[in-house]
Amino acid sequence: MNGHIFAQALCSLHGKDLRTVYVLCCDIGIMDLLGSKIQDLLPSDTNHFIQKLEEKVTDLQHTSDEELQLQILLVMAKRLELRGAHLSTDQELEDYASQVVIMAERRMAEQNSHYNSYKNNNAETLPLQSMIRFQIDQLLQLAVKEIDSASTEAQSEYVHKVERFVQAMPEEQQAQIKQRLGVDQLTNKMLQTIVATSGASVLFATIVELSGFAFYTTATSLLASLAGVFGITLSFGAYTALTSFVAVLASPVFVLPFLAGGGFFLYSSQNQKLQNRMLPILILQITLPALSRRQEIVSYTPLLTAWKVNHDQYQSLRNEIRAIDRILEDGAEQIALLMEGIQRSEKSIFQNNMSIEDSSVTLKTKLTQSDLEHLQVSDRFAGLAARYIQISREAGSIKQSQQYNEAGLMGWIRHQVKSVSNHIDLSELKRRQNELLNKLLNEVLAGTQEWGREERERIYIAKQNNQDLRHNVVKLQRELADYGSQQERQQTKLTDLRKEQKRLELRIYGMENT
Repeated sequence: MNGHIFAQALCSLHGKDLRTVYVLCCDIGIMDLLGSKIQDLLPSDTNHFIQKLEEKVTDLQHTSDEELQLQILLVMAKRLELRGAHLSTDQELEDYASQVVIMAERRMAEQNSHYNSYKNNNAETLPLQSMIRFQIDQLLQLAVKEIDSASTEAQSEYVHKVERFVQAMPEEQQAQIKQRLGVDQLTNKMLQTIVATSGASVLFATIVELSGFAFYTTATSLLASLAGVFGITLSFGAYTALTSFVAVLASPVFVLPFLAGGGFFLYSSQNQKLQNRMLPILILQITLPALSRRQEIVSYTPLLTAWKVNHDQYQSLRNEIRAIDRILEDGAEQIALLMEGIQRSEKSIFQNNMSIEDSSVTLKTKLTQSDLEHLQVSDRFAGLAARYIQISREAGSIKQSQQYNEAGLMGWIRHQVKSVSNHIDLSELKRRQNELLNKLLNEVLAGTQEWGREERERIYIAKQNNQDLRHNVVKLQRELADYGSQQERQQTKLTDLRKEQKRLELRIYGMENT
């Protein structure tokens, strides 16, 4: 029942009523409110708070009703720390609205000891009705204080309005009021006498108590009739379906507006956050008009559609993000495989190079140990071999000459000088011999002779393998670069989608939980 009444009341709000509640619920912050109130305390013909409120309401004229209704519900849920929920059916909407009411009522009981006592004394009352009745009672008490302390002229003006209101009530209820007050007539003079002698509280309590099922309408009308009596000159018709406006002052520090049943209500709980203290008042604003008059059942379709549009967009974003996540995961796997392939190829190239080096050393050793003159490789090989043999002989002659030693000091000196010269010559011959040996090796590798075939074929196969491996490395590196570029593009797209998703989560509370 709580959820049904509240959801129906919320979806019944339209036009400026709805936009006013939206601004009070979702837009005006504590600094704006305090700033406006400070200005209002200064002598001025302009109500700065109302002026600011009107400006913000006007700014919302092109925003759809269902979008504002949805935002009001979700902002309340956020402040109450409720988990987001699907709002795709009438039942889901009413269940969520019920959670909002129950949690707001629970918070109110925790924060307000007077309400907690009231709740305990009315345990059979549903949370929504309990919260609303308590706030109306508080308003009526505040109104009574204002009337009792007002000037005779102001009291007379208000009693005149109450007289017209009572005269419009059914005769049966008028008779009950007369009986309860102990009077024969409900004239203006008699009502003024009651206010002057017994106080406005007796008059108020009697009228409201005997209103029966019309409690909300009666209480709201009595409060609304205060408009004009205490200096409220703005037309309340611009804000609500009611015909009047009321401003009830309850604290010199915090003024918290509520417009659903007639004006501004000041709620004193200064040790709590303003937004949390506003929730019961906002629920009163939303619900009281619906409770004050008969109305047909309204459709939830526009609100549910507004939620579904945002939910579909969110799901689309979520699906895109998941798809890109999969692409990035697949890309990361492919990059890892490519890098492994490159590493394997480079390792194989290194191993082949080692094999080439080993086979080359083996062939060189064989060449130095073979009779080069009789190796049939090629004409160029024969010429190189002849030069190699000649250098070997020259080196042998130099080494042979070093064995002859002259006697005496001069002979020793000449021998030392000659040894240095021979060493230089031998080093040069060794260098030339190594160059020739490398050239001889190249001839062997380029030939087709039987000699050195095993090493030659091993080196050839290793070099061919390396060539293929290097081509493969180049190919893998290109693929790696392509995947890297693709990953970068997808990552940029993913970042943009997540930003859009976050903006939607901030705008539509609870989407991430659906």
